[in-house]
Amino acid sequence: MLLFPRNHLMVFFLFLAFALVLRVFSFYPLVLDHDESTYLVIADALNNGKIYLVDVIDTKPIGIFWIYGVILKVFGKSIVASRIIACVVLAISSLLIYQLQLKWNSNKTTAILSGCFYIFMLSLFKRWGISPNTEIYFNLFNLLAIYLLLIYDKRFLNVFAGISIGIAFHIKYVAAADLTALLLFLSVTAVREKQFLKFIFGRILYISIGFLICSGSVLYYYTQNDALDEFLYYTFRVTGNYTSSFKPIQLILFFGDFFLRFFPITILMILYIRSQEFRSDAMSLFLIFWIILDLCIILIPGKYYEHYYIQIFPVCCIVAGKYFNTVPGFNIFKFFTSFKLKFILAFMLLALLFEHYTGFIKKPEMLRETLKVLQNHIKATDEIYTSNAHHILYFLLDKESPSPYIHSSLLWNEKHRNTLQLNGILEIENILAKHPDYIVWSISDQDIEMQKRLLKDYSLFHSIQERMLIYRRNDSNSK
Repeated sequence: MLLFPRNHLMVFFLFLAFALVLRVFSFYPLVLDHDESTYLVIADALNNGKIYLVDVIDTKPIGIFWIYGVILKVFGKSIVASRIIACVVLAISSLLIYQLQLKWNSNKTTAILSGCFYIFMLSLFKRWGISPNTEIYFNLFNLLAIYLLLIYDKRFLNVFAGISIGIAFHIKYVAAADLTALLLFLSVTAVREKQFLKFIFGRILYISIGFLICSGSVLYYYTQNDALDEFLYYTFRVTGNYTSSFKPIQLILFFGDFFLRFFPITILMILYIRSQEFRSDAMSLFLIFWIILDLCIILIPGKYYEHYYIQIFPVCCIVAGKYFNTVPGFNIFKFFTSFKLKFILAFMLLALLFEHYTGFIKKPEMLRETLKVLQNHIKATDEIYTSNAHHILYFLLDKESPSPYIHSSLLWNEKHRNTLQLNGILEIENILAKHPDYIVWSISDQDIEMQKRLLKDYSLFHSIQERMLIYRRNDSNSK
């Protein structure tokens, strides 16, 4: 049995081409953000035998690092390859959105637009989705689970849906919100149809088996590596410390920023939700559950990071696409034959690509110059510490970090130190005990006491635009 009809392969390639075109200039920079760098550095370390949460530490579940580990094993240490894979992930996710819409509405216009909306939203703003965030990966597995459970009712596929749910969950725990909405909808449907026992023993049981297969694999990894205590500590204690105090004004501004940035999509959502078609839509209850639970998981913790909203993009695109079901006779193929529309779309695409070109290609990248300086001066036996600067340098120079806290903010951001209950000075002493030959420092308002202790026995070696500084240990020349 094919999950997707063969003739939908062309739709996949359409989505893939769209993603590649919109994101092509983002393949050039060495770094897009610190999170992407963390995935690469830790995945590379795990491939080299390091243990997660012991030798290398981050606050995220292990799933994203295993995914990047597979990418590095298959394609080598290529940043470009990892970003192309992200485009493939977007294309598959859009195909799942397309397939869901087609099953629900039998309307190709709605289905194609919904898939294109998803890629567009994730490729428009550099800080909202161009970087391969965890959200785009767990969205893929959530969409796959939703597709398997809503379109098919096969026991073995329920197991695969459970595995998909498990993978999404172990990429980032907040992925549970989407699946909670789905299971809540399926439960309500089963009660209405007086088939609740069949639902429990015919679906939930097999979904649970799949989920336990995935979760059991994660627990096996930690127990085999004597890291179960670390897993429990970071999963429960650190995650519990991660929430912030509720700030109503900041929350309103954060939500308003999202609404206005994606105004064409958000206004289409509102128009459809207000329509008569929404009231008669068999999936309206699921869509409501999905939106509400995603908003809760995004807003309640009080961490207003822009990429968190990516989790809600799939349902936004589905609801916005459904608006075109309310427009009698609307046909996407006839719509795009309009010369004026072609001109407007071409202008918008060129404007977007020009903005990406100036931001990704023309903008000087200090990291590239920093890398060149280090490549020209460090020896094979030299060690470096990137401190509060770009930790992607470990990956690019094939070096190990002297600190297990790879993401620079974990040690150099006071809030994150408090979350992890870290003693900053003690960690600096642990790093210096490994005698790094070079330290890279980014000019910023960081902890002055920690900075002074870190650089006490080092002298300035090179400055890049007086913003990125390279220090060398005072006795390095005698090595």
